[in-house]
Amino acid sequence: ARKQLAALHYGQNQLAQASDLLQQGLILYPQEVDFALLLARVQQASEQPSLALVTLTHIPDTHPLARQKWMAQSDIAQKSGSFRWQNKLIGSYYNKNLYRLNGGWDWLMRLIRSNNLPSTPSLSHSTRP
Repeated sequence: ARKQLAALHYGQNQLAQASDLLQQGLILYPQEVDFALLLARVQQASEQPSLALVTLTHIPDTHPLARQKWMAQSDIAQKSGSFRWQNKLIGSYYNKNLYRLNGGWDWLMRLIRSNNLPSTPSLSHSTRP
């Protein structure tokens, strides 16, 4: 019921009310991490990208919503130009071998396409003995 009411508030651009309902839901039902995903979307719409990134940390990397979490984090980091978050996400991606998950490459490719990754030396410039 909270999610539906929050959706109604969101649809009427009453972002503060939607945020309050979702925060209460996350506090009352911490195991239902979809509240965190929805709350992060409301926070992003409220132009609070840093808060949205923090909210997404409530979703464990092993949860079925983890892929949506990573996509949201990537999107927010790219739009806000947060290189610290992008680097953290890339490190997390490699450290946890997330590339093995189905569709995980899509997430990494979004980061690469953003052109905000550190440049790597080109193989064409290497010298051979």
